[in-house]
Amino acid sequence: MLKAVIFDLDGLLIDSEPIAYGILQDMVKPYGGFINLEDYTANYLGRTVRTGMHTIATDYNIPVDEEELFKLYLKLEEERVTQGIPLK
Repeated sequence: MLKAVIFDLDGLLIDSEPIAYGILQDMVKPYGGFINLEDYTANYLGRTVRTGMHTIATDYNIPVDEEELFKLYLKLEEERVTQGIPLK
């Protein structure tokens, strides 16, 4: 029986930000984009994925529906997570 669930929303147990940063880089690269760490921190860190997809679509002129970008992000995230996330 499940007795507890831990939500690591502040990066205490795992460092998920490098994964998110890498996914976003992979998403903009085919369109000639690059997100430097300063822009990532200012525009994506701490925001929802959907908000990030809107920002990417706008800032990098990606001709893909934001909902499709959202689905792509989730797919890429699942692939990376199943490869394992190092604990802090």
